[in-house]
Amino acid sequence: VSRCGMIYMEPASLGWRPVFTSWLNILPATLTENHKKLIVELFERFIDPCIAYLRKGGLKELSPTSDSNLVRSLMNILDCLFDKFHDAKKFASYVTKEVFTWIEGMFLFALIWSIGITGDTNSRAKFDLFLRKIIAAGINDEEKRDFGLLDAVPPPPKPYTALLPENLTIYHYKFISELSEEEANREKPADAEEGNQYWEPWSYQLYNVPPIPKDTFFNEIIVETLDTVRFTSLLDMLITHQKSVLVVGPTGTGKSAYIIEYLLRKCDKAVYKPIFINFSAQTSASQTQDIIMSKLDKRRKGVYGPPVGQKCVVFVDDLNMPQVEQYGAQPPVELLRQWLDHGNWYDRKDQSRIGLIDMQLICAMGPPGGGRNAVTARFLRHFNTLGINEFDDKVLTTIFTKIMEWHISAKNFNDQFKLVIPMIVQATLNVYKAALASLLPTPAKSHYIFNLRDFSRVIQGISLSDPESCPDPAAMKRNWIHEILRVFYDRLIDDEDRKCIY
Repeated sequence: VSRCGMIYMEPASLGWRPVFTSWLNILPATLTENHKKLIVELFERFIDPCIAYLRKGGLKELSPTSDSNLVRSLMNILDCLFDKFHDAKKFASYVTKEVFTWIEGMFLFALIWSIGITGDTNSRAKFDLFLRKIIAAGINDEEKRDFGLLDAVPPPPKPYTALLPENLTIYHYKFISELSEEEANREKPADAEEGNQYWEPWSYQLYNVPPIPKDTFFNEIIVETLDTVRFTSLLDMLITHQKSVLVVGPTGTGKSAYIIEYLLRKCDKAVYKPIFINFSAQTSASQTQDIIMSKLDKRRKGVYGPPVGQKCVVFVDDLNMPQVEQYGAQPPVELLRQWLDHGNWYDRKDQSRIGLIDMQLICAMGPPGGGRNAVTARFLRHFNTLGINEFDDKVLTTIFTKIMEWHISAKNFNDQFKLVIPMIVQATLNVYKAALASLLPTPAKSHYIFNLRDFSRVIQGISLSDPESCPDPAAMKRNWIHEILRVFYDRLIDDEDRKCIY
């Protein structure tokens, strides 16, 4: 206890329940005590085992998270999904039994995309098995050690009605309470993955995607995949409900590209005004404040924001790049934290308070390490963390095959070249994976760092060719060899490594 009467409590001893109890009191007024009782049961049954498994079950997170932040993220997603319950007239028309099923499904969806989304690819596969086991039967005393749990998880009091389909992982489905007319009438292809009444595969949104326009620049191409569809839907849901979002993933997975594409082309431009900031090791707090303030209007004395009727979305890329100062803080991050904590910062000339309204924050960063610093948990607690993992071979092949097909048709190559596309993409993938496996960075070879951008550079180099410079498929293959040597081989510094590639 301090001298001024404040009692300090460790977050671990406080737990997530006080935050949850406060949140229960601000749920839509239409939800009755029975609905709240179901929500409490779901939280009590799922949260502790899932967080314990995340911490002790051998799962690896892309960025460190705190328990209360994960639960807060889950509640943020539920806030977005509970939007439909605010209208009392509409709520009265719903079937009572259906509402309970919807709450179950919404909770599971929010659980998957808050607590279940922070891990890497292997961790997600483990979490998928774990969550399905809890939903179906619970975990007994014999099994709890295998999952790193201290307590067993009892079976559900009664079987859940919004059960996830078994065919694919939990990350392949989105929860649907009601289908719009357009979605209900949408034709599903014969080879489409099956969902059920409440869960629809994300892949449905990939059908009928328009081809890449011929006049697009290479660095503006975004090939729609399962990851882009999921990510854009979640981003849209959180941004439109004024929730802060943090996107974490390795270099070259398209974090910035997806966010910029969403802010510039997919969100409502009449409402959302984006501000883009790239952090580097040299970024200072005053630079950050000046960039943001230069884009804002003065609403009234001491209050700034976007033009009336608009909302400002600040996108900060490479959030964890600023250098750590002597006291262990990152000044630009601390400035943003002050804005999120208190809704204001101060004029550096006369120290007057500057209030900030109608603004929200999206950040992207790579996992800490290799020049990137760990960001303080006091700042990260404000965000819903979305993890983006490296793509698997199937997704990489799909992306670069579509880009090569775009190149062949845009430059009017003849049909012979279409046979070369799978060879070039597969060969590039093999070289890329071999470089990752055998050419590892050491103190003497610190520049041996390969990522998806290197794969992209090879394909980009080939896409500069035209029918005059590549009259036949053999010429395109020679071009491919040149690009591989340029991107991978020229980085190597001794003959032994060069033999690996050659």
